[in-house]
Amino acid sequence: MLSAAGRRSLERFRHGLELGRELGYREQIVYFLEGLAAAHAAEGDHERAAKLLGAAGPAAAEMGMTLELDEAVAYALTARGPRLPPGGGVRFGPA
Repeated sequence: MLSAAGRRSLERFRHGLELGRELGYREQIVYFLEGLAAAHAAEGDHERAAKLLGAAGPAAAEMGMTLELDEAVAYALTARGPRLPPGGGVRFGPA
C-alpha cells in the first residue's frame, strides 16, 4: 500500500514524464524515469525501481548523459540484501 506522500510523488513524476514525452525533451524524460525509480524504491517496490533505472540507463547513454544513481535509490535497492529469483539462478542478458 502506497503512502500518501508516495502516491503524490509518483503522480508528479508520471506527469513530468508525460510532459517530457509530449514536448520531446529527452533529457528530462531520463531524469523523470530516475525520479520515478527513486519514488518506487522509497515505497519498497525495488523491482519496479530497478526496471525504471534499466530503462533510463540506455536512454541516457544514447544522449551522452551519465546517470548519477541517487544515494537514496542505491540504499533502497540494496538495503534488503541480495535476493535470488525463484529457482536460485541469476540470469544476465547480452552485454
